[in-house]
Amino acid sequence: MRMLSLSPTVFLPRDAVIGVFDLDTATVSGHTREFLRRAQEAGNVTAIGEELPQAFIVTSENASARKSICGAGALAGESAQNYICLLPQSSANLSKKLLTRP
Repeated sequence: MRMLSLSPTVFLPRDAVIGVFDLDTATVSGHTREFLRRAQEAGNVTAIGEELPQAFIVTSENASARKSICGAGALAGESAQNYICLLPQSSANLSKKLLTRP
């Protein structure tokens, strides 16, 4: 399983990534803001790192369940849904990392 490293302790399967978005440009749309608000209310948003987020990844898997356990599955009892990872890296950097690293 190919993993994407979001931080030194958080990993995500590359095939679980649905999209990578720039936080500044994507949140211009009211639909995106509503999507992020609902995800936050449902507890499906994870901030990776303590810096101000520049981008977010929409994923089909809970990245917080991946902390330090590179090959582990999602938390028991979780239903299939979208999760949001807020990241301090730029969307361009994340996209490049996603597409170029094995």
